[in-house]
Amino acid sequence: MSISIYLHPKKYTDGTRPVMVRVIKDKTVYKTICKVPDKDWDSKNKKVKRSHGSYINLNALISEEFQKYEKRYFDLLAKNKNFKAADVFEDEKLNDENLVSAFDRYLVHISQNLELSTIEKYRSFYYFLQSCFNTENVTDIDDGLVMKIVGKLKANGNNQNSIFRRISFFKSFVKWANKEFDLRIDIENPAKKHKSKKEKLTVEEITLLAQFDLSKFGKKIQIARDIFLMQYYLYGSRVSDVLRLRIDDIKPDRINIVQHKTKAIVSVKLSQSIKDIIDKYKGQSLFFVFPELDRFMPDVTHKNIDSVVALMNKNLRIVAHACGIEKHISTHVARHSFATNADKVVMDKRHISKALGHSTFKMTENYLSDLRDDEIDDSMSELYN
Repeated sequence: MSISIYLHPKKYTDGTRPVMVRVIKDKTVYKTICKVPDKDWDSKNKKVKRSHGSYINLNALISEEFQKYEKRYFDLLAKNKNFKAADVFEDEKLNDENLVSAFDRYLVHISQNLELSTIEKYRSFYYFLQSCFNTENVTDIDDGLVMKIVGKLKANGNNQNSIFRRISFFKSFVKWANKEFDLRIDIENPAKKHKSKKEKLTVEEITLLAQFDLSKFGKKIQIARDIFLMQYYLYGSRVSDVLRLRIDDIKPDRINIVQHKTKAIVSVKLSQSIKDIIDKYKGQSLFFVFPELDRFMPDVTHKNIDSVVALMNKNLRIVAHACGIEKHISTHVARHSFATNADKVVMDKRHISKALGHSTFKMTENYLSDLRDDEIDDSMSELYN
């Protein structure tokens, strides 16, 4: 009779194995938590090794889920020693059907089919509901409640597209709740997604940014510029991936970027520009190339990264103004800039697709098409003005 964390011998087609909670009693039953490759599993300590790009988040998930089921196991043991192993994993039906509690169960339900970074984003929406709508029940959901949620999101500074995504996710929760509680709730998404212009910098502006003397500015201003440039040099890498860039990701002549959103690994040749930035921050962190996430170790969350990026975006506006670049620069502009400039010189667009880490070439075609449309719009505006 026991409960433990267990790496199942079953192997998926992608080479990973399921990490499970195993309960042995009247029979042996399992509950899958996540999947990891053999090489990234520490069988002695029952945890994911640092070699896995998302080891911090995965270990946090494993710990959280195991503690939950371990508590249920011992609660059942205290109440009734004749309980069955399957009882440990039996979903608890909510008596009061509290909205926040139901939403939490929904996150557990979908977590196996989503990237951890995506789960963390949804978890932040859960915290939002917890702080603003913790007295509502599932049966209170209607278009009026949705409008209240939209109002709160606007008051918190969320833009139109951000609100649209959150309400779309809330609709998926409602669809699950209808099945879970045998309800017939139907809601609309009042937020409208609109196409926003994707800002980007020219090669000349990138050069200006790199060469501009920021010595009279603070260190936070300088590091914001350098991380932005590193994103651009590393094939338009996402800022979250560059912030997580580890010292051991640097090889003699290449640097490997783990894209946490897609789990793809992009290998980039070490240029002199990349080397100069790496050397500038050498020794400032025990873990990462840049020291921005050190204060959050050992458990760096998506929320931690968001707070760092928010400050970076403010500082990038200062950098742009100092350089005389009259554009609204944010960390994601580095990705747009790389894709746009690469599109002009790289004939085989499949190389751009691989560099961006897109899962399909169609995704790259759509991405580049949007960027080209913006450039055409800008050109026509100049003509008519």
